[in-house]
Amino acid sequence: ARASDDFSPANEASHTVHIANVVYNSIFMGEIVLPDWDMFQSQHVAGALHAATRAIGGCPVYVSDHPGKHDFEILHQLVFPSGRVLRCRQAGRPTRDCLFRDVTRDGRTALKVWNRNFVNSVIGVFNIQGASWSRATNQFASLPKPISATLAELCPRDVEGIADRSTQGASFVVRSHRNRRIEILRLKECTSIMLMHKDWEIYTIAELLEQGDIKFAAIGLIAMYNGGGSILRIDMNGRSANVTAYGLGELACYASRAPTSVHVDGRAVSPDFDPRTGALSIDLGATEGTHELQFNW
Repeated sequence: ARASDDFSPANEASHTVHIANVVYNSIFMGEIVLPDWDMFQSQHVAGALHAATRAIGGCPVYVSDHPGKHDFEILHQLVFPSGRVLRCRQAGRPTRDCLFRDVTRDGRTALKVWNRNFVNSVIGVFNIQGASWSRATNQFASLPKPISATLAELCPRDVEGIADRSTQGASFVVRSHRNRRIEILRLKECTSIMLMHKDWEIYTIAELLEQGDIKFAAIGLIAMYNGGGSILRIDMNGRSANVTAYGLGELACYASRAPTSVHVDGRAVSPDFDPRTGALSIDLGATEGTHELQFNW
């Protein structure tokens, strides 16, 4: 069911308000229907902003591009060659700390949207200040005052129910999609980001598994907005970890030390490992599908 007014490509003031509407309406609608966040255009000036919200909205993804006018850099981060998307498990909703804030008009609050995947969680952060629906003119209107940057803080506990789904006392690997920064945070520890007008970032939240001196997390596909949605299963036993992932291309993981061997679908591969950050990347190959990975230390 539609959760918003129509996508209006020619109305510049409508795009940030559209995003606010679908997110807050999904609080209620997400309990009884699959909210539809409507179409967008990939080559539009707000195309990346719209795409990032659709990626974590748990909604259908569809575009209204004119023939031959496509931004494939955006579309390839949303959709696999088969047309499949990494859809979250439920409707995207605002985090508690911005639930009763005016994320479009107060000049200081960023919108934060949380969602869950099969294994990992995701938080999107968006600066959508600067416009609203005018009851005086019955149309979208930009605010007269200059739009400033917003400082947003996020932590793993922003994802509702994450403590119940995780090991007691667990830490979490938090990876940003755009700047590819990796941080290790406890449940209530926060990271922060400064966002300019219509700027955004997506964070994958992955539980850090520990076995002895080995710490490991499977984060997700590097090239996808909701890369964490590619992780379907993970278990760690002794000095081995097994991961089931869907997709193709580079898969991001975290490891406290370099593995002695990594196999993808039974084939030995050579991962890239950065000992300074713990960033571990594995090439799943160019064939889209479900892949079985084994890590040994």
